[in-house]
Amino acid sequence: RQKFHEMHMQNLLDLAGIYRKENEFLKSIDYCQLALAEDSCHEEAYRISMQVHADMGNRAAVTRQFELCRKILQQDIGAEPSPKTINLYQNLLEQS
Repeated sequence: RQKFHEMHMQNLLDLAGIYRKENEFLKSIDYCQLALAEDSCHEEAYRISMQVHADMGNRAAVTRQFELCRKILQQDIGAEPSPKTINLYQNLLEQS
């Protein structure tokens, strides 16, 4: 069962990535949200979502996604975002 859940999550994130590359930003965000509805601590979904918002030029939404990620991780598992997520956030802010 766990293996199927992991495959399902990866499929959602793969679709989000594909839609991002096709500039179908709203569809990409929808798939990120579906992934986060199933696992609110899945940092890859937050990272893709931040990248999509940056692609759309929405710096405020990038920050909102990062802060939501930080809040959920702290609440649910008592952790901070990974260095990968923090670095992406900082890089996206520098680009805009």
